[in-house]
Amino acid sequence: MGVKTIGEFEGKPVLEAMLTNESGVQVSIMSYGASVRDWKVPVGNQSRSVVLGYETFAPYAEDPSYLGAIIGRVANRIANAEFKMDGKTYRLKTEGTPYILHGGPHGIGRRNWDLKQDGNAVHLKIDSPANENGFPGEVNFSVTYRLEGYQLEIEMRAEVSEQTPISMVQHNYFNLMGAGDVLDHSIQIRAEGYTVLNENLVTTGEILPTHGSRYDFSIPKNLREEDGAPGHYDINLVLENQNDPVVNVVSPDKALSLQLWTDRPGVQLYNGIHLNFRGVCFEDQMFPNAVNQPSFPSIFVDPKKPYIHKCAIEIRPL
Repeated sequence: MGVKTIGEFEGKPVLEAMLTNESGVQVSIMSYGASVRDWKVPVGNQSRSVVLGYETFAPYAEDPSYLGAIIGRVANRIANAEFKMDGKTYRLKTEGTPYILHGGPHGIGRRNWDLKQDGNAVHLKIDSPANENGFPGEVNFSVTYRLEGYQLEIEMRAEVSEQTPISMVQHNYFNLMGAGDVLDHSIQIRAEGYTVLNENLVTTGEILPTHGSRYDFSIPKNLREEDGAPGHYDINLVLENQNDPVVNVVSPDKALSLQLWTDRPGVQLYNGIHLNFRGVCFEDQMFPNAVNQPSFPSIFVDPKKPYIHKCAIEIRPL
């Protein structure tokens, strides 16, 4: 289909590329936020859109939900919008909250990347200058989306000029029905624990077992409470084994399944609380607020070893 212009942001064209193959899958990748704008999968004689997104670019510039975007420099929340590194305190830019969320007000999920298509792959890159939103060091970010059959492979990279924290995520909102809410999707997540949160939804450093808790998805279940009311989920789950699919989902009509593989130790389960539960996110990631929790796996990256993060998401007919 080639690359086309779908809008303009900060004086630069917003580009979109479409990946497609013999499976009938179509994935539309947008330069703004390096976002998955649309993802269509064949169901019978029809095509079903399985992610939340807008038909045109304009609404994205005003939307706070990061629909389909790549998030960084550091995804999720950092307590008090600050961290210490080598004895120095770095204070980060916020949007009026007692934490910084998803890299701050001008994070990479809200910027317009460079985009090129090469066959079944789309390559995106963007540079983040030193001290952007208060983070030290210059960072060269790149993302590659590659479509193989029903599977979309995502590789995120970051090269840094000096030691700095990096933790990127994909922020797709999935809805395997194509419409309505996601509360009756059947979801299984191979997780053994969850990171406890304070009143600001920031991790405290404590990890508790999922077994017996409302966060236990070892046996497939939906996103409702026991009384059938919508369940509110916005939690980082500590994964068991990254060699197998860590997330397995089946649509309520049993027409489509989703599987997710990742090399990260956690996945944020967020079921679109502020979007009337119309989509569910599985954000494979390092643990939130890791810069302030020494017991969590480190997210500090230095020039000698680039940041590399790989995940794969397969959505196919059953």
